[in-house]
Amino acid sequence: MDDIDKGIIFYLLKDGRVSQNKLAKLLNISSPSINVRFRRLIEEGVIRGFKLFVNPNAYGKYFMYLAFQNLRDIEDDRIFIKFRCLENFNVYGVEAESSSGLDALVRDFSLALGPPVMKYAPTQGLIAAKKNVARLLSFLSEYPGADVGEIALKLKTTSQKK
Repeated sequence: MDDIDKGIIFYLLKDGRVSQNKLAKLLNISSPSINVRFRRLIEEGVIRGFKLFVNPNAYGKYFMYLAFQNLRDIEDDRIFIKFRCLENFNVYGVEAESSSGLDALVRDFSLALGPPVMKYAPTQGLIAAKKNVARLLSFLSEYPGADVGEIALKLKTTSQKK
């Protein structure tokens, strides 16, 4: 992997929906070259997929990130994202119904994985979601790459902003 490949990954981590044309401009290479590199990164398993991150506060939950030494792994319904690192530690994005629920989760995970090497819980508050947000989030969780037209068709609405 060279500096261009690392640049592609860097910009995708910042914004997973960045266009290949914009990537080409940011990295000062041609669009066809980005396309070839992008496909190769997917075929080689460097890019394993795309995920939509929805702030759990939007559906009534609190969240935090925890890192543990990667001696063991854990599966749990309260994990919404997991980064299995090859070196040093694994990072888990976890959610709970309350701040005290997050504390209990840390205790549970610590019993299985040892003490966390990092805990980060941003300042947060529940977000009052509008009526159709749940339908939209559900669709996007299944089809994160969907464009506006596909979303409108599935949700039986117009793609025009009102």
